[in-house]
Amino acid sequence: MIRLTHDTPIVLGVAPADFRSGMDGFAARTRELLGCDPRDGTLYVYTNRARTMIRALAY
Repeated sequence: MIRLTHDTPIVLGVAPADFRSGMDGFAARTRELLGCDPRDGTLYVYTNRARTMIRALAY
């Protein structure tokens, strides 16, 4: 369960992500491309190429 409050920052990725990568792959993508620590309490949301699915990363 992802706990969201009114103080939870949400970052939406605009470039499509490869959904074959697991949680570690999305954490690495967050570190490398965004320069953010995925464990900082922010919710990172990614879409696939067709923009039909989303994945959310929250630690």
